[in-house]
Amino acid sequence: MSRMIALTMLLLIADSPVLADTYRVNYGGNQMPEEQGWEYLWGNEQGYFQGDPPEREIIDYGGNSVLRIETSHDPLNFVTFKWARPDAFDPGPGEVFVMQWGLQVIEVTDPPFDSVVAAHSDEAWSVGFDVTETTVRNSYFPTLSVSIEAGQSHDYTLLSTDMRTYELFIDGELAIEGDFYQGGGGGAYSSWAGWGPSCMGGADIAEWDYFRFGVMAKEGTSDGQVDPIGSWVTPEPIPEPTAVCLMTIGLLACRRATRD
Repeated sequence: MSRMIALTMLLLIADSPVLADTYRVNYGGNQMPEEQGWEYLWGNEQGYFQGDPPEREIIDYGGNSVLRIETSHDPLNFVTFKWARPDAFDPGPGEVFVMQWGLQVIEVTDPPFDSVVAAHSDEAWSVGFDVTETTVRNSYFPTLSVSIEAGQSHDYTLLSTDMRTYELFIDGELAIEGDFYQGGGGGAYSSWAGWGPSCMGGADIAEWDYFRFGVMAKEGTSDGQVDPIGSWVTPEPIPEPTAVCLMTIGLLACRRATRD
């Protein structure tokens, strides 16, 4: 049987100054995410900001910086970076939702996994992926999985025009096509995207090169490529409504399987 034991994340983002219906949010790996406006949550099974904070550092590989996070010292530790756009998250006609990340899971020190990415639509349709050294799987439909090569970073691009179905490209190649999961749950399960080693019950050492998401014109994408990459900028966060700013503990996508 499977037991879900994870934390959800609420995210908050600002409107793009260019078009009312498009926006872009970017993390580039050269600073701590909270220094670029992301909200940083950590904790353990007792709640937010309990226990010891995880080990984090920015590492420069010859001009390319990555965020290294290690949760292996405490398998019940979690890390979440969040940014949300309440009721204004989804693409409109002629637009596409894009979520991209660059990630290398160096070692899963407490199976089954720890690094997770996820997005919830305005109507609480959800998509998420669990990543290990060698596997990427859909968090909500775990039979949808694909193998990846260990020992290197991979680039991921998720595209969706309707927030019901998606295409996931890995290193520019179509890897998984699937459906969003409709789980309900109200505001805590809508209009957000986030990333990090968010699984309580798993632990890993991972390096995040970047994470970005947003809505752009559909003609700006093709075969998993998004142009122009240089247009991805981080907007200033807007004040978070009181009803949304409460940190909510709930279910995300972390499934720790147990067998007799």
